[in-house]
Amino acid sequence: MIGLLAKESAVAILGAMLAYDLVYRLRWAPREGLRPLLHRMGCFFRDGYVALVPPFVALLIIRAAVYRGIRIRATPFLENPLVAADTVTRVLTAVKVMGMYAERLVWPGVPLLRLLVRRDPLVQSPPTSWEDWHAWIVLAALSAAIVVVVRQRRRNPRWRSSPSSRC
Repeated sequence: MIGLLAKESAVAILGAMLAYDLVYRLRWAPREGLRPLLHRMGCFFRDGYVALVPPFVALLIIRAAVYRGIRIRATPFLENPLVAADTVTRVLTAVKVMGMYAERLVWPGVPLLRLLVRRDPLVQSPPTSWEDWHAWIVLAALSAAIVVVVRQRRRNPRWRSSPSSRC
């Protein structure tokens, strides 16, 4: 609750819990049928997700009280060109920006001013410039990292171990 009130991005705890449960706790073989899967999912909701209900409801009530009567204006195109872009362009542009920050993390010599001041053009599909290819390269690197982690998890028994569950 404190995290949600301090910074609303703490709502990501729900996604983190779900990702953890899907990767480490949920064991299911299609030949077993759906009944064991539904039973395990019920255990997850009973064990942990119910605890998130009161803070999320409280956050919604507080937000409704704070934002009541406030009119939110539409975002102008000049402030954020993504408002007029299609879904693929928005996602690829976000991936490109994520790659720029990863580049800054790996190689700190990249001027921070370039990341903060420069207005990056939207990514075009199909790619027409290096900036467009940058997004596709970052997307390929993320996909490769996911494949490596999944393969490593299947091969290495230490990665497969999961905490014991009461269900």
